[in-house]
Amino acid sequence: MLMFLLAPALAKIMNARGETYEYAVTYFRIRSLEILPMFMYLIYQGIRHAEDQSILPTTFNFASIIINIFFAWLFVKELDMGVAGAAWATMISNSFTLPFVLFGLFFNRRTLSVNIKEFFPDKETSKDILKLVFPASITSALNAIGFMILTGRLLSFGDGISCGLAIGNRISLLVTNIFAPISTILSTYLIVNIENNNPNRARKSYLTALYFIIGLSVVLTGIVCYYLNHWFILYWQKIYHLITM
Repeated sequence: MLMFLLAPALAKIMNARGETYEYAVTYFRIRSLEILPMFMYLIYQGIRHAEDQSILPTTFNFASIIINIFFAWLFVKELDMGVAGAAWATMISNSFTLPFVLFGLFFNRRTLSVNIKEFFPDKETSKDILKLVFPASITSALNAIGFMILTGRLLSFGDGISCGLAIGNRISLLVTNIFAPISTILSTYLIVNIENNNPNRARKSYLTALYFIIGLSVVLTGIVCYYLNHWFILYWQKIYHLITM
């Protein structure tokens, strides 16, 4: 609700003007509708990863990508809905899992489920959770604020530069997003082994994940840099050809 109401103010803070401001407000407000479904999905995903059951969350993520692509094509190209169409496509793809998540969290008896009676806060449990959540939340918040400031500064130089930053970030996410599930699974392995007084296995899990991430990141970064450089050369060759015609 706050994101929906504060969308105009946030767009102004980020130096959005004219059509960019209108598009930003529209996009913010539509995407704000997915916050609750996404929050529920993250809870569900965390529980399933803790149970070492990552197949279903992975299936949901893959289905979300396919749904997003389909509705983006339908809304943007076929129905000519513009930025609003892209926002609705993303919102739908991130929210379609809500019925499955609710069933898995509250009604599925074959896996770990949540009891509604446990929704009432417990003092000791809340303190333990806050010790872990608060630093992580502050880090994420500072990262988001920093990105807002950077985007706002770039928008003052023109929409083209801001679009270039957005495209660059999306390309970098192709590499970095691959490692997020690895870190989540690693944290589960570390907790289980440490709690069972098995530090050697915890250390081995950490080193295995570390070597795998470093090796894969070098390979993926090299591939991305190679193709980006190739596309960059082709782009400027086309520009030079058009100028000299």
